Amino acid sequence: IKGIIYAYQKMFPDHKIRLCAPTGRAAQRMAESTEMEAVTVHRLLDYRPYGDTNIHKDANNPIQADLIVVDEMSMMDIELFDIFLSAITFTFYLSHLMRSTMIAMHFMIKL
Repeated sequence: IKGIIYAYQKMFPDHKIRLCAPTGRAAQRMAESTEMEAVTVHRLLDYRPYGDTNIHKDANNPIQADLIVVDEMSMMDIELFDIFLSAITFTFYLSHLMRSTMIAMHFMIKL
């Protein structure tokens, strides 16, 4: 992950990168290995499923990042993934689709 982030930062030094993982332990390990802040997916989404409504990031209040690296993506359930996708702006998704695919492939190869 660190090498991919380093290469991305060299190409786009002004871009904001966010790191996240489905569990706190995975986020902690990601932070240790990259020396960057990493949070849980729930925290990145500001997800608060309290009461009758769920509060979270969405298209009207998207995640502020140019690149989002998700570790252990296979652990994310379909409902959370749907919320995650709704919180990514359309321009973000299009402009980073290839890079995201490259990062996803990196994690699949590790397995």
